[in-house]
Amino acid sequence: MREAWTDERLDDLTKRVDEGFRESREDLRSFRIEIKSDFASLRGEMDSRFDRVDAQFDKVDARFERVDSRFERVDTRFDQVDARFDKVNTRFDKVDSRFDTVNTRFGGMDGRFDAINARFDSLQRLMIATLLTFILGVFLDRF
Repeated sequence: MREAWTDERLDDLTKRVDEGFRESREDLRSFRIEIKSDFASLRGEMDSRFDRVDAQFDKVDARFERVDSRFERVDTRFDQVDARFDKVNTRFDKVDSRFDTVNTRFGGMDGRFDAINARFDSLQRLMIATLLTFILGVFLDRF
């Protein structure tokens, strides 16, 4: 058998539903408060950790700045070395031009030595001819 809904029963049901909603709202409120509190503490933890990470990044940035400074000094030194090498190259160019001058002079001397060699060859032939003439003269004188 099914009971009919009387005003008392409906009022009782309404009261229980209202109490259930009120309890749910209170639970939701306390849950919201708890979540807000948790999020606030979590935000605080995250902020402090981010601050530590930022501090570490600041240290790394400072190290990179020191390294950059060192590289700039190394670059300056390399520029100085390059300038010195340029000076050395200029000196070598001068030495090369001096060697070219010496080579030209030796080329002229080669011609002179060729002329002297020709004279010695001529003198040698003359001496051989004179010696042969002398030997022939001595030989003919005796026979």
